[in-house]
Order: sequence, then C-alpha cells, then structure tokens
Amino acid sequence: MKLPTCRFIFFFSIAFFLSSAVISAPVSKVIDVIDGDTLKVVLEGRSVRVRLHEIDYPETGQRYGREAKKIARRLAYGKVGLVGSRGSDRYGRIIGRVILPGGEDLSLELVKMGACWWYEHYAPEDEELEHAQHEARSKKWGLWKSKAPLLPWKWRRMKKKKSLAFPN
Repeated sequence: MKLPTCRFIFFFSIAFFLSSAVISAPVSKVIDVIDGDTLKVVLEGRSVRVRLHEIDYPETGQRYGREAKKIARRLAYGKVGLVGSRGSDRYGRIIGRVILPGGEDLSLELVKMGACWWYEHYAPEDEELEHAQHEARSKKWGLWKSKAPLLPWKWRRMKKKKSLAFPN
C-alpha cells in the first residue's frame, strides 16, 4: 500500500482546519473561470460549478470586471486543488473555498490582490479577509485604484431596477 504524500497531507490539513462548516474537501481541477467568484471544476469525475464563499467579484459588465476575471483565471485555471464545500446555492453551485496546489486559499489571494471584495455580510468574523481587503485598499491595488468602486451587489440591484423600468 502506498503511503500518502506530504503534499496530500498538507492539503487535507488545510481543508480540514479551514472551517468547522466545511462538509468535504475533494480534489478537483479548475477547467474554467466563469467569472471571478464562480469556477467550473472537475470534481469526482463530473463538471460542477463552485461559487467562492465569502467574496464577491465585480460583474463582467462592471468596471474592473474583466481585469478581475483575468486575475482569477491566472491564479486558478488548470490547477488541481481542494474544494471545501459549505453546501450549495439556489442555482445548484457548490458554495465553498478552493485551496490551490501551493496551499493558498484562492478567495484570500483574490482579496489580497484587490480583485474582489470581502463579502462581510456572509463572513463578518473573517479577520483574515478583512485585513487583506484593508491592505489592498490602503495600497490602492486592483479595483481599489478607483476612489469609490461600486459594490457588485449594488451594481446588480441597479441593473435589475433598470431592466424592470425599461423592459425589452
């Protein structure tokens, strides 16, 4: 019987300690970046979508949306990592965290780079994400180059109101 490698043990340990709410941490490969906070991965032999928990990304049509997606793609595309699931959303996507091959938490890395927002509403006590966002903002990295970047949930609300006011 072959013993598990140190790398596997390292990944498993990180996924286990990520949160007590994590349901599982299967190995997966990122095959597409739908937008910055939604990935398509091969998980247990099938293609599924994973919505990154605790962050929110600028939408593709929103200012900085395309640039932010490129960052997520550069960090995650083609990489094999672990998916820690916290359940699924109303669209059937897995809600979770992705741990990259080097042990990095993808959500944290994206916030550090100023590619997205820490979604405080869903992770009010995540001090690591809060600190990462504060740092990126103070250094004016990524979307924080703008004085007042528009929050994605406000942008979506505005788009919805506009489409209701002016139906096709």
